[in-house]
Amino acid sequence: MQNEEVKIRPQLDDESVVKLVKKLYNFSVTSVKELNAYNDKNCWIKIEDHHDNPHVDKIFNDGYILKIMNTIDSKYPDVIDGQNKMMIYLHENLIPCSVPVQNIDGDLFSLVHIKENDTQKYIVRLLTFIPGETLFNVPISTRHLQEVGFLTAKLNNILHGFDHPSFKERKFDWMLIAAPKIKEFINVIKNDADKHLIIEIINCFENKVMKNIDSFEKGIIHGDINEQNLLVDAETKLNIMGVIDFGDSHYSCVIFDLIIAICYMIIQTNNVNSGQYVVQGFEMIKKLKSIEKNILKIGVCMRICQSLVYSAYYHSIDPENDYILTTQINGWNVLRELWKLSDEQIFKIWSL
Repeated sequence: MQNEEVKIRPQLDDESVVKLVKKLYNFSVTSVKELNAYNDKNCWIKIEDHHDNPHVDKIFNDGYILKIMNTIDSKYPDVIDGQNKMMIYLHENLIPCSVPVQNIDGDLFSLVHIKENDTQKYIVRLLTFIPGETLFNVPISTRHLQEVGFLTAKLNNILHGFDHPSFKERKFDWMLIAAPKIKEFINVIKNDADKHLIIEIINCFENKVMKNIDSFEKGIIHGDINEQNLLVDAETKLNIMGVIDFGDSHYSCVIFDLIIAICYMIIQTNNVNSGQYVVQGFEMIKKLKSIEKNILKIGVCMRICQSLVYSAYYHSIDPENDYILTTQINGWNVLRELWKLSDEQIFKIWSL
């Protein structure tokens, strides 16, 4: 985990955002709205129709997302190149997602100083805005949960045909395979019983998953399928119609995408039973193997622990960013309830 060695989140006011977009893209911004983000600076912007960017044919009326990467991720431009190409690939394969926009130099990202006299350079990207409401902001139905599972399996299948060298080399703390590292930050959890619970789950994860890691199918995964990264139709609130934020995409066990999706769906609904509908949707496209079914419970518990520990840690560094604490609201209750259930009970509840 990177820490206070740098100020992780970029700090930039609206006026500076307007100037940055003009400088890099030759677009005239008409509105700026900052969006929730963990460590980056994300803004939804709209621009005038007239522009002087020779690499852009038309302006998207729905606007764009300006993403200014945090100081740590800005050190890895090859990873950003991989994410850009992944989004383009998914878009070409009819997955509704943002795609990067070329700057005035014809590049899909810039590495620049965002303030005068700033010694740090940041990666800046402009992505097309996908209209819709995040799943976080709507009451989640059984249909939504099934669609989450369905989309997860669909992404798995499509990404089977995509490759980029940066993904296999990438290592970062939010990878599920790296989850046992949260032991280094366990002291951000103040309750001793909760600490012991997390250690127990880490030990189980290491025995059931890490010792058998070579047995699982590998591929490039989204890495963070959650209620904040899935979009539903803004009017009907019924259909999941887009996926965003590929910042955690990497090469790993393919089953981890389903595990992560189940994790956040049961937290968002505050109901362990919701996992069955995510599994149902997934298996409409891709049947689970026995070895994959056997790690769903421990994998989900491990991801919940990872989210709880890291969100508490990051909030200790950036206490004004309450978005970081989203998992904490239901996370502990769901974790305690899920951990008490036997594997046999989970197999029955999730119809495995």
